[in-house]
Amino acid sequence: TVTALAERTQSRTAGNQAANSVIAKIDRSAALPASFAQQRLWFIDRFEGGSAHYHMSAALRLHGELDPVALAGALAALAMRHEVLRTHLTEIDGELSQRIDAVMPELLDTDLRHLSLDAGEAEAARLAAMHAAAPFDLSCDAPLRVRLLRLTERRQILLFNLHHIASDGASIAILLGELEALYRAELDASEALLPTLSTQYADYAAWQRAAFDDGEFDDGLAYWSEQLNALPTVHSLPLDHPREALRSNDAGRVERALPTHFAAQLREVCGHYGVTPFMYWHTVLSVLLSRYSGETDIVIGTPSEGRGRPELDGLIGLFVNTLVLRSDLSTAPSFAELLADSKRRVLDAFRHQDVPFDALVERLKPARTTAHAPLVQVLLAVPERDSAAVVS
Repeated sequence: TVTALAERTQSRTAGNQAANSVIAKIDRSAALPASFAQQRLWFIDRFEGGSAHYHMSAALRLHGELDPVALAGALAALAMRHEVLRTHLTEIDGELSQRIDAVMPELLDTDLRHLSLDAGEAEAARLAAMHAAAPFDLSCDAPLRVRLLRLTERRQILLFNLHHIASDGASIAILLGELEALYRAELDASEALLPTLSTQYADYAAWQRAAFDDGEFDDGLAYWSEQLNALPTVHSLPLDHPREALRSNDAGRVERALPTHFAAQLREVCGHYGVTPFMYWHTVLSVLLSRYSGETDIVIGTPSEGRGRPELDGLIGLFVNTLVLRSDLSTAPSFAELLADSKRRVLDAFRHQDVPFDALVERLKPARTTAHAPLVQVLLAVPERDSAAVVS
């Protein structure tokens, strides 16, 4: 999920400070630097011992005849098209580097047609759980695993396990769409009509590092340093259990359905105040957290696609960034005043969305603890397709 389309559109035209830098093709024979986000996930992977917390797994049910050879060819073509799908990471003299290999992610074909349908479904569920939990060795494994489970001649399940270090939410849609196009091309012995990629993730990572070293993010770092000065370490929300010294990443899920007429009313309110649904939900959540915590300095994070440049739109890779939004309720503002403040803060944040969250943590040096994440512990996302809010 990503924040509302209005914020993303604004970020494209707001003059991000590094937007004029050219993402150049870099020499593949030299050491390829990792991005800031890859560096963070590499550290977490090493710290947690290869846990499955950052696995992006999915299972697709397929109906109809399927050609496994064509599917394997499509998968290979996808990996050739996106270098990040055949990239390993390694430390060289203490610096994390990428290594692009010719080794392709393999399609593991498992035939369950000898089992009854019920037994096949049970075995498929067992294999799917194993597939999602199997750890990656990021230093030598391809970050994508695909497994085909054949239940009958016309019923299959396709399992994906993609490590977050090589992907994000937007990347999943790209991967599935292009894999389908490449599969159809394999069947027809034709060429898939996909747009040419002018850059690759390794080029983006090198550009990001060079732009940071050249001071192109300095203004953004200064902006965030001012906005997040004296940030609360953690909100004092009433918890049902004491906070553990080492967070487990175990979570529950609570869903609430809003009345069907609410979406129309929400659009009317947002139109009246000139805000987006995300700005509305950010304001509501700020008020809610303030009331529960008794605090007036409220900190909420939101994911940014991190694709403010058109050449990144079609790439698979880890571009998503975390933006930190701060609300001041100390003057007991009205809801309308809070909406206006949220609008200003959200637009300003997206003007500076290119600044990597990990670089910001390094600059601000908040007190580090294994009990909670630095800078922000509450995240809000609003999918573009509707007005529902996702809070974690």
